[in-house]
Amino acid sequence: MIKKKMVTLASAVVASALFGSPSVSNVALEQEPYTRVVTVTYSLGAEPAIVTADFRTNNVSIGGANMRRVAGDINKLVTNTLSTCSFTWVPDREWAGRVIDDGSVKAVVCVWATNCPPDYMAIDLRVVTNGISFYADASFLPYAVTNDYYRHDALLMRRIHATDVEWAMGVAEPDIGRDHNNNRDREKLHQVRLSADYYMGVFPLTQQQYYRATQSRPSVFVNRDDAYSRPVEGVSYNMYRAGSDTTDWAGWASAGHVVKDGSVLQKFRALTGVELDLPTDAQWEYAARAGVSLPLPNGKRASAESLDEIAWYSGNSYIEERGQMETHPVGLKAPNAWGLYDVLGNTQEMVLDYHANAPSEAQVDSVGASNGSSRVLRSGTYDYGLSDSYVSMRALGDPRNNGSNSSSWRKVSARLCCPAVVSVK
Repeated sequence: MIKKKMVTLASAVVASALFGSPSVSNVALEQEPYTRVVTVTYSLGAEPAIVTADFRTNNVSIGGANMRRVAGDINKLVTNTLSTCSFTWVPDREWAGRVIDDGSVKAVVCVWATNCPPDYMAIDLRVVTNGISFYADASFLPYAVTNDYYRHDALLMRRIHATDVEWAMGVAEPDIGRDHNNNRDREKLHQVRLSADYYMGVFPLTQQQYYRATQSRPSVFVNRDDAYSRPVEGVSYNMYRAGSDTTDWAGWASAGHVVKDGSVLQKFRALTGVELDLPTDAQWEYAARAGVSLPLPNGKRASAESLDEIAWYSGNSYIEERGQMETHPVGLKAPNAWGLYDVLGNTQEMVLDYHANAPSEAQVDSVGASNGSSRVLRSGTYDYGLSDSYVSMRALGDPRNNGSNSSSWRKVSARLCCPAVVSVK
């Protein structure tokens, strides 16, 4: 069969690297005229790289929605630096009726250093350690962000660009429009700087995602038609990191990101091959704020109308047929400016730090107090009122889930985090 072949230009490296410099050359594409399958070939330089691509006509992108069905050496870490790499695209499926004429389309292959990856990472929980894909932005995802695939079968992670950004953590007293004397010391305004980017979960962990890794369903609201999409709750900090509610193991910060065998996080790591953990207190607030200094992460001051746009709280979480307030499926409310959903309301979210009063002095990569009896809980819950639903709200919880404190974890979930550095194995 005759194929149409067009030589195209390789892209520049998308991001600077701290080590090495990935490069790409010999980019070419050809289309099979009957099946209309487009094959793109390219050669990597000496460094492995994460590879994404775009197709352009008249130097204008056709858009990620028109090239979601691609396969091969694309949207992944590619380690083949010795021979030609390739991927395929079927434009007929999204770009109906379009036949590529010679020179009408250019394939732009983009390479990303492993320490400077794309903004979105999707980790398929149905595949053991191999199902990691990368996308330059949300438009290139194979499904819409709020598709059940990203709520049930995969972890969708958003890169948070935090390196050396100085920002204000905590609350300025006039911001929340209420007397917060009880929280004054723990929410004290102070300057923070983080030294590295990181990936943050687009959603809090859901019941089905939790089941994928642990084969268990511990949540209170497990017997609901939409339970798979609701945040998982009823699991303590100690179960996430130590695997036991009776352990005296301190873990963070003394042991760093080490977790114990049998813990929830160890099971997620074994399944995905990614060093997933809880975020630090500072990482959580920086990602939740998304560059906003006002009380709500949508950049608005606290009001019932503004909160209703982004959060499930006591003013909107009541379910008539159940006669009570409950959690709701993640991703139904508007996200913050960086595409993170449910950063306020629905459930609280645990972070790594011991609970302590906030410092007055500036912090760099704060790990929190060196010891304590409680861990920090962020966000708010489905039964919090307006006055307790703001982005700098810090609560506390016993890290265990036994005896008299068992109810404290019934409204707490977790949003997973990992370094924005991809390991080459």
